[in-house]
Amino acid sequence: MAETSDNQDFAAVFMQHAKGRAHTEASKKLAEVVAAVMETGKPGSVTVKLTISRDKEIKSMVKLADAVVAKIPTEPRRSMWFPSDDNTLHRNDPRQEPLFDAPVEKIQAPEGN
Repeated sequence: MAETSDNQDFAAVFMQHAKGRAHTEASKKLAEVVAAVMETGKPGSVTVKLTISRDKEIKSMVKLADAVVAKIPTEPRRSMWFPSDDNTLHRNDPRQEPLFDAPVEKIQAPEGN
């Protein structure tokens, strides 16, 4: 492999690759991950993979292919339920006696208040 004194800047190549679409996608995913990390407190990541392959027809040319993948943290949606003896779910424990026998009537404020 030939060594060069000048290394080409990765960011410059990435921004020009695919007319900048990969860079734009990576930037958007970065913002999504940052927002989700701030909301959930959990870590996230953005991975950019460039695959370089030699062109089969033009031997002096290489092809770049990209993959931009984001791991966006999420909070699980949870709720608590009570199963009854027949395995149906209820928000209130069906085995517990109600605190009040009948619904409490609403007290209306006097007129003029």
